[in-house]
Amino acid sequence: IADAMQQRPMMPTMMTGMVRVGESSGQLDIMFKKVSDFYEDDVDVVVAQALKLLEPMLFVVLGVVVGAVLIAMYLPIFDIANTQTGG
Repeated sequence: IADAMQQRPMMPTMMTGMVRVGESSGQLDIMFKKVSDFYEDDVDVVVAQALKLLEPMLFVVLGVVVGAVLIAMYLPIFDIANTQTGG
């Protein structure tokens, strides 16, 4: 399996090496479990970092939307007040 994985450029070197060790030691299932745990933790870290970056952007977008709604509500009121006072 490791030889076939090594021929594919998308396969990480560490994964191929761990599979090779698992094949030679006869504990391929344990190595696959270790590889899956490693990459699962790696994905969790990347997702957590992405969410940390996304959260402030969502607050800014939400602020812009709320501000636009407030402006859209109050501009007609100010226009009515200006027309009634002769302004």
